[in-house]
Amino acid sequence: MLSHPSSGSPLWFLICCLTAWRVTMLLCYEAGPFDLFSRLRVGLVRIGLHRLITCFHCTAVGVSAILVVIVYERRPSSALLALALAGAASLIERFLGGKEQPDA
Repeated sequence: MLSHPSSGSPLWFLICCLTAWRVTMLLCYEAGPFDLFSRLRVGLVRIGLHRLITCFHCTAVGVSAILVVIVYERRPSSALLALALAGAASLIERFLGGKEQPDA
C-alpha cells in the first residue's frame, strides 16, 4: 500500500497526473457508466454552465485543483502543484492526439 504522499514524491505526482488526465477525459468526452457524464454535460448546458467542461485544458485545471486539495496538504505551493498537474494532463492529451479544441 502506498503511504501518504510526501511533498517531493515523484510516484504520487505521476499517479495524480494520470488521475487528472483520466477524470478530465471522463468529464469532457466520455459517456461513463449509465451515461452519467453525458447527463452531466446535458445538465450543464441547460443551466448555462457548459463552459465548465467544453475545454479539456480548462477542465483539467479544475480537476487538478480538486485533486491537490484531496491528496496533498494545503500549502502556498499547492497552486503551483495544481497547475503542474493540469499541464501534465494537457500534455498527455496532446501527445495521445485528443480531440481538437477551438481556439478561445
